[in-house]
Amino acid sequence: MTLTKKQYEQSLQIINYLYLNGPASRSDIANDLDLTPAKVSKLTRVLLNDNEIEVLGEEISDKPGRNGILLMVKQTNNYYLGVELTSRSIKLCITDNMGHVEVMDIVECNIEDQNINEQDIIRIIKQFEQDNSSYFIKSIGIAIPGHHNESTNKIITNNSHLEYIDLKKIKSSFDRSVYCLNNVKCMSLRELYFNSNTPKDFLFIHIRDGMFCANMYKGKFYGDRDLIIGEIGHFVVDPNGERCECGKKGCLQTYISKSRILKKARMMYQRTSQSKLQYIVNCVEDIDYETIRVAYELNDPLIRQMVDEAVNALSILINNINIMVDSPLVFIHSELITKLHLNNYLRQKIKDNSSLSILKMPREYIIKNYSEQTGPQGACALSLFKKYNEKVGI
Repeated sequence: MTLTKKQYEQSLQIINYLYLNGPASRSDIANDLDLTPAKVSKLTRVLLNDNEIEVLGEEISDKPGRNGILLMVKQTNNYYLGVELTSRSIKLCITDNMGHVEVMDIVECNIEDQNINEQDIIRIIKQFEQDNSSYFIKSIGIAIPGHHNESTNKIITNNSHLEYIDLKKIKSSFDRSVYCLNNVKCMSLRELYFNSNTPKDFLFIHIRDGMFCANMYKGKFYGDRDLIIGEIGHFVVDPNGERCECGKKGCLQTYISKSRILKKARMMYQRTSQSKLQYIVNCVEDIDYETIRVAYELNDPLIRQMVDEAVNALSILINNINIMVDSPLVFIHSELITKLHLNNYLRQKIKDNSSLSILKMPREYIIKNYSEQTGPQGACALSLFKKYNEKVGI
């Protein structure tokens, strides 16, 4: 059956609704999308015939009358390629339309030292496609460490090399749609589209070399017009703290960014003979998060102080966000917290630093296990988000 443009857009709305809400009856779809029951019946019949959705079963309900039939998105043979660009590597994965990772690869490359440009990125993506040609790729999503300047097609970032990457050249090199978005926003879309239990209102805080907080409200990004919104790395947690690259003192990233943590640990190794780091590694270049974890568990006093200050700074940020933003769920994605097994400690510090707790609504904190596939998998979710939202004017 051939659909009109409006009917096609409405069918996309229905699929998007099922992604965001999980299995639903036709009556729920009609009520929530403000469509007539007859129109929903007609469009869902088309989507069922096209194998875009499927019947889950009969709805279990205490409501009087006949129980509805639950519909859900169907797993298909459509696949999406996700790419995450970082300063040290290019991560790639292919997922199906439900977010299951079929294959993943990490190409280690220091973008600055090796002078990686857009042609190198194109070559790496095309080689990954060629190596996995059995998957029919519908579109490509790219998670970028910064913001996409759509007027110049460049990356707005404080990385002096990444800002010269020409995204337009990358997009025009493929015969399918290519989308670009901030990496943490992509990670948020991963939770929204690939986990039906995720509510449509939540925060996603990512902490590594850079850091960002994405605010999802009613299934859309809140504060998307001003690019400074979410740049938590420059939130001041101590006005008398260390000097940040931005010129201010006490920015969050001076306490908890990976580059700062490793820099401080390496200085301890070189300048303090009593440090337990001396007994764990043979040279300063070998210090990584695993080294710091061992020293922390051995009660190295300087490492303990550094890590405690980092966790405390993050808890201060989260509590200040809670005062300003009404969100029932906060995701925290941090390599430091995961690798040093600091989940419970962070929860306790959030509680200790909380103020006016009698006025606050309860919040759920989900500390995600840090994973290298979160970024590229989120880039695959970006493709779904664009497919089911861009054409309906959302």
